[in-house]
Amino acid sequence: MSEQTNTFRDDTLNLDQAYYYALLLLVDADSFSYAVTFKTQLLAYGANCALSELTEPAQLRELLTASYKKITVGLTASAFTLVPQPLFSADHVKDFARLLDVKSNERVLAQVLDEKNHVVYKVDEQRLAATTQFINKNLVFGAQGLIKVIAQNNPINKNLYLHLTGNRAEFIYFKHNNLRFYNTFEFKNANDVVYYSALVAQEIEMLPNYAVLVVSGNINIDDELYTNLAGFFSEVILNEVPLLELPAQLSSHQVLQLAALSLCESLEAV
Repeated sequence: MSEQTNTFRDDTLNLDQAYYYALLLLVDADSFSYAVTFKTQLLAYGANCALSELTEPAQLRELLTASYKKITVGLTASAFTLVPQPLFSADHVKDFARLLDVKSNERVLAQVLDEKNHVVYKVDEQRLAATTQFINKNLVFGAQGLIKVIAQNNPINKNLYLHLTGNRAEFIYFKHNNLRFYNTFEFKNANDVVYYSALVAQEIEMLPNYAVLVVSGNINIDDELYTNLAGFFSEVILNEVPLLELPAQLSSHQVLQLAALSLCESLEAV
């Protein structure tokens, strides 16, 4: 995997004017990323921050306690299931949750994912507790924005989307502009990612020598992983949808999932 810029702060950032800004947080199992934006301008960015900074902020105290116009928190899920809209009922969320093997320290959430699907997912209480300090926060499924960005940019049938964060690979596939596949896998090395990419292509009946793999997150064109994937698929390209105005040291594909949270609204069923 590639090394990425972990922090950025624009000279024009003024937290006394945070009521004009938006705060985006993407909270993973043991770390989080953040972005402060004004309209489409990125004012501050951080990745791989310790979860303790959310509950007991030290280095980020001033930034995390400012009075923002809007706060959106995306939560990655330890397990999830997609439910077609006609089959979903808030009264039956507990029934869907049985598929997730929910533990005593986990909580089940359900939200609208897109026009045709709900997502039922579980997160550990520690992550939820870490977000309680944010009043009137917009709490969403972590991949909701990423899926929405792809949907808005006319995905073609031969495109398979891969997003890499930490040791998690997320695969998204649209057919005839409808979400047909979304799943995540944990990996240990680059070979695992290539294996899961081949597995997903097989599952959705896509011929790798015909498919285009569109990648984002922790990957760059000079990475060994990128080269290995390019040898398997007909083409591999970076997903450079320009959601934010970025400094030279950051690329759109690197911050895509975090930036995409700006498009999300919490439509929570439970």
